[in-house]
Amino acid sequence: MNNLCRSSIACAVLLSPFAAHADASWNVGLVSDYRYNGVSQSEGRAALQAGAGYGFDNGFYAGVWGSNARYNDDSVMEADVYGGYMFPLSSSLTADVGYGRYHYLFSDDVGALNYDEYYAGVTLGTSTSLYYYYTDDYLGMDLAQNIYKLTHTRALGDYVLRLSVAQTEVNRRGFYGDEKDYQYGDVSVSRNFSGTQLTLGVMATTLDEDDRDYADSVVYLGVSQALPAFR
Repeated sequence: MNNLCRSSIACAVLLSPFAAHADASWNVGLVSDYRYNGVSQSEGRAALQAGAGYGFDNGFYAGVWGSNARYNDDSVMEADVYGGYMFPLSSSLTADVGYGRYHYLFSDDVGALNYDEYYAGVTLGTSTSLYYYYTDDYLGMDLAQNIYKLTHTRALGDYVLRLSVAQTEVNRRGFYGDEKDYQYGDVSVSRNFSGTQLTLGVMATTLDEDDRDYADSVVYLGVSQALPAFR
């Protein structure tokens, strides 16, 4: 699965670039609140999102992902590009390393929020993954950020249960209030209806309203349509 996906809905529905018999995957979706690391990127508003990925037979992959976002009452368009390499470590363990570039368009200060991120992870089978993400300039603020994220998915009949927990650490106080680290958890259930996926989830962080706006617990809804893949 593409591990640059920014929101829970995107992560739940973006098709893997390594899906069987398909080199490309596409989707569009709508989520009630665009959350990244447990914090709203849309100030609690709905967001329209889309993604596309392409995987090569040798393990390399690349893609794009986009969403509307909102920071400090300023509406922006987020447009991300990513690329990486997946390779087997054993019959049941797969490694993944990659890079992402986050662009924020149509803001009052175009380019000021842009930043780079690097990631590495391992996946056991197809259901459990552990990833590490690093940037030294989060949102263009010269803020180093480390994220450690554990995700598990399980099929329950026609439904898919997805559980995620993460630890986020930054190198100075101020951005997350008095905190230099915090945790968040995410539980969601999805069901696919002939290519249209519905998702219901709940997310919570250890941040409070004094630490960061729009980091409170939330119940979110999402719908996404997977478009036909091709080789």
